[in-house]
Amino acid sequence: MIPQVGIQELVIIGAIALIVVGPKDLPLLMRKVGKMMAQAKKLAREFQSTFDELGRQAELEELRKEVEALKRDATGDLEKELNRTNREISDAVRLQPTPATPAPATPPAEGTANTIAPPATPIHPAAAPKPAGPRIEPVAQARPRPAASDVSTDMAKTDTAS
Repeated sequence: MIPQVGIQELVIIGAIALIVVGPKDLPLLMRKVGKMMAQAKKLAREFQSTFDELGRQAELEELRKEVEALKRDATGDLEKELNRTNREISDAVRLQPTPATPAPATPPAEGTANTIAPPATPIHPAAAPKPAGPRIEPVAQARPRPAASDVSTDMAKTDTAS
């Protein structure tokens, strides 16, 4: 428990210091006491900050361990789920019957026509295969220009109509 010093105690301490030290050396003594008090406060702050830092480090270490434990648990759960899924997939692949392989096509005999049967369903025009090679666009035919006399008669007709 820290002793509390009030105004009365300070006056008594000051009077005793004045009698013991004397008025000439009292200001020097007060400066030294002030410096000592500042050093004591500084040491107390350093001591407190050291304890706070140790507490933070211990708390951070504890949190770090918890995070690592969570990572291990999550990774283990994911690995178990992945292994289970892989087993299910491999079991499903093993249980499926293998499809029958089609018989190889035989080339047509010599002398016979090589014909291709039309498709069973009609091909939509948009899905029809496009011919290979560059596309040739039809050339648009140019319109003949009206003669100058035709233009003037057209203008005359519009003037008289109004």
